Amino acid sequence: YTGSYPIAKARGIPVTSYTTFADVGVYPTRLSWQQIREMRAAGFGIECNGWVQANFRLLSEAEIRANLEAVDTACINAGLPTPEHHAYSYGSTNAAVQAIMADYRDSGRVAVVGQTSGDIVSEWGQEANWYNLRSSPVHKQSVDADISDITALIDQAIDHKSVLILYTNKVSEDPGALGCHVTPYAAILDYIAAK
Repeated sequence: YTGSYPIAKARGIPVTSYTTFADVGVYPTRLSWQQIREMRAAGFGIECNGWVQANFRLLSEAEIRANLEAVDTACINAGLPTPEHHAYSYGSTNAAVQAIMADYRDSGRVAVVGQTSGDIVSEWGQEANWYNLRSSPVHKQSVDADISDITALIDQAIDHKSVLILYTNKVSEDPGALGCHVTPYAAILDYIAAK
C-alpha cells in the first residue's frame, strides 16, 4: 500500500497484490480492509496468497480447503468478492494441489526464483494449465539496479503476444532480498507504460 500502490497509481497502471489474509488489519505493515477496498475501487487486484502462507504440497486436502475457505469467508464478511487467482507460497504446487485450487480460483501462479517452468498464456480460455502459470521475479534491491533482464522479458512478451506475470515481495527504499527498490520499480512501470 505504501510502496507499490502509490507508484503504480500515479502512472495509471493497476497492479495486483497477492495477500495473506490472516494478516489483514493485524500488523501495521500489512493491508487493512479499508486499504483493500480503496485499492479495489481504484482498479487494483487483490488476490490470494492463502489464509496463512503455507507450502500446500505439505498440507492435506482438508487443510488446503480450510485455508482457501478461510480466505473466501473473510472476503465475504468484509463485503468483498472472493479472490479469483492464487500465488503459491514457496512454489508449492503439484497436480493434487492444482486440482483442489480449481474448486476455488480461476488460476494459480508459480513463484520460485530461478524457475522457468509453468505455462505461458496469451489469451483467456486458451488451452493451458491455468493452475501452473509462469511468473518472473523482480528482485532489484538497489536504487541503481539493472532492469535490462526485466525489460527484455517485457519486449519478449510483446513480441510473442503473451502474458507476462512479474512479481516481487516488497517495494520500498529497503526491500530486502526478495523485493524491489522503488527506483527500479518505477522505471519498470515507466517502461511498460511507454510500450
